[in-house]
Amino acid sequence: MESRRYFYRYGTDALDLCDVLACFDKQGKVSLNDLCRALGYPGKPEDIDGSEVARYVEEGRIAEVAAYCETDVVSTFRVWLAYELFRGALTQEQFRASEESLLEYLGQKVPTKPHLSYLLAREPAITVHVDGRPPGLPEITASEIVVPQGV
Repeated sequence: MESRRYFYRYGTDALDLCDVLACFDKQGKVSLNDLCRALGYPGKPEDIDGSEVARYVEEGRIAEVAAYCETDVVSTFRVWLAYELFRGALTQEQFRASEESLLEYLGQKVPTKPHLSYLLAREPAITVHVDGRPPGLPEITASEIVVPQGV
């Protein structure tokens, strides 16, 4: 049996969304918060971000860090669903069913985890037509595409 490094970035048995969405280029990386907001999700709570986690831990604010991490997990899951939709691994119906299931789950948890209510604030802005075009984009034929000189 051949072994591989635990953190092998290019395998198929694990997926680092940040790496994949940036095409494995550090200059192409976007923050989870920015990506969520672009997709129509709430993103990060306003009262804490990753740069403050160490300080919160030092101050003993572990419950707040745990709540922050839980919102990150949900946000990452939503981005992964969008990734799977756009690469064709999920249909629009499967994507919507997953989102509805997630929202139902979060709604059930809110009484004991009120910080999760923040994630129920918006619906995703992702809609894909059967032909793969986002809504509102006109159909374009290859003959209509103009490439500027020198490109």
